[in-house]
Amino acid sequence: MHADDLHKYRVLCLALPGGEILNRYTDEVAAAICNGVGAAWADEVASRASEILNRALPWAVPASIIHDLRYHEGVGGEDGRKAADDDFRRGCDMMIDWSDGWKITRWWRHRKAAALYRVLRKYGKLAWKGKNDNDT
Repeated sequence: MHADDLHKYRVLCLALPGGEILNRYTDEVAAAICNGVGAAWADEVASRASEILNRALPWAVPASIIHDLRYHEGVGGEDGRKAADDDFRRGCDMMIDWSDGWKITRWWRHRKAAALYRVLRKYGKLAWKGKNDNDT
C-alpha cells in the first residue's frame, strides 16, 4: 500500500471500530505495514494479489488497514486476535451499510465479509505477531 492511498482511507478508518490505532502511525509508516485486503504473503504467490483484492473489495480496505496494524502490534494473545478479527468484521459491515447500491448487492457483500472473517479466524493465527505473548 502507498502512503497516498492510506491517506485517502484515514478518515474512514478513524470512524470504524479500532480505528484509533491509526493515530499512532504516520501515513508512510502505516503504508509500509499494511497491504490491505488479503494475506501479506499473497503477493509472493500471485503477483499483485493484494492490489486486485483491494480493487475487488473496496469496502474491506479501511477495515483491513486497521486489522493489519493490530496484527502488526499483536497485543493481547488470542483474545486480542479475536478482538481484531471481530472489529474487522464490524468495520466491513459498517462500510457495506454506508455504501450505495441495491439491497441484494449489500447482502452479497455482507456474505463476502462473513467469508473473509471465517478465513481470518481459521488462518490468521499464522500472521498474529503476539500469538505467544502473555499480555492481558
